Amino acid sequence: KTRSVNTPCDLVVGAMRALGIRKADGKYMGPAVRELGDQVALMGMNLFEPPNVAGWPGGLAWMNSGTLLARLEFAKDLAASDYGPNKLELASIEGLPLGDAPADPGVVVDATVAQLGLDLGPLALSSAQRQAHIDYATTDGPTLDLSSEFTDDAQTKVRGLISLALQAAEYQLF
Repeated sequence: KTRSVNTPCDLVVGAMRALGIRKADGKYMGPAVRELGDQVALMGMNLFEPPNVAGWPGGLAWMNSGTLLARLEFAKDLAASDYGPNKLELASIEGLPLGDAPADPGVVVDATVAQLGLDLGPLALSSAQRQAHIDYATTDGPTLDLSSEFTDDAQTKVRGLISLALQAAEYQLF
């Protein structure tokens, strides 16, 4: 099957749904200084303003250096969103061992990757990519303290892993 690049709207809505953010208000997300509609516009899609009657172009038309940077910034902002209606609840990540003080980084990586659908099929992350995620998670030690969702490891490492997965080239495709 031929793969294509997700439209900005598909990317934003798909990521939010995959992470359990169902009641977003369209406002700021995480440390972003732009509302969601503005972030989508920076990715090249002005909502409700298609370039012509045929709609928006598809495929690689969504990718250039500016729009790719906007996609990466959105991923970072979404992963860092920890307040308000756009809050990313770490407890919504199925299989994440919240409550475990010595959490296995491999289990944490597998949970974040699976939550975003990057664990099976042609868009699955490679074993080298999985190992790079584990290496990131273990920069401060061999295990993670996930005894609560408010520990430094939960707030920094788990959210960082989510950002890394959202920024993967495989997540940009459908």
